[in-house]
Amino acid sequence: MPVVVATVLCIAAAAALGGLIGWAVVNAFEGSPDADAGTTSDSTVATGGAVLTAVPSDLEDRWLTIVGTFQGEETPERMAASVTEMAGRGLDVDALRTDALASLEPGLWVLVESDWPTPDEAVERCVELGLEDRSRCFARLASQDEADRQEVRFPD
Repeated sequence: MPVVVATVLCIAAAAALGGLIGWAVVNAFEGSPDADAGTTSDSTVATGGAVLTAVPSDLEDRWLTIVGTFQGEETPERMAASVTEMAGRGLDVDALRTDALASLEPGLWVLVESDWPTPDEAVERCVELGLEDRSRCFARLASQDEADRQEVRFPD
């Protein structure tokens, strides 16, 4: 609960300082579905746009365009700052704790720029962003199947 209160205070402070470009939320999940939100998860999310308590269920089986990866020790507040920093560069990203999806290597944070129905579209977004180096942008399949960790595509 203190994290939620701190997040709300940060949002209020940012809004008072001239508007909120990005926001963050951190909630621990029990892994049970949230019927009202149409979501399920076992992890923590920091995102830009709305406060979420789980990974959106409509993200399942979509390809994520990932434009940043961070060690899991990063705090949710630091990831919120990364979201805001990227917004300042013109990128609308969400920070996602990789533990939320079995197809992602656990224990990290990723900055997700967009999601797509196909890997080609996800990788093409890297090219459109001018991030054609595999260390700067890549596509991963979002799923709850650990076998899908091998599903990664690069723009180069």
